Amino acid sequence: MIANDEPLYRIPSTFNYIKLVERNEAAWELYYDLATLLGTASEQDENSLRYNQLIEKLSETVDLIDWETENKAKRNKQFRAATNFIKPELEKKNSPSTPSLNLIGHAHIDVAWLWTR
Repeated sequence: MIANDEPLYRIPSTFNYIKLVERNEAAWELYYDLATLLGTASEQDENSLRYNQLIEKLSETVDLIDWETENKAKRNKQFRAATNFIKPELEKKNSPSTPSLNLIGHAHIDVAWLWTR
């Protein structure tokens, strides 16, 4: 609640539809690998060697996939091949003196607290 007693967010009381889906693990992994490297590239100076190396590798990776195919098995095989192709970029370190960061997190999500109404 904020000062005027208005809730910070509203949870809809009804939904128009619900859809159960199965996550495509090959696509999921590739998406986040590409997003990570694109995020890294976006933090670089556009004139730097590293920026251009990352953009070139991202372009090459995306080119490995036939985006027109409707064959799920073929597409997933290409997603896995692209993930393996880009993996060395994700494993690169800046230098031996680059610090490492280790994080531990915990969350307690009480999903029933609004259901008392």
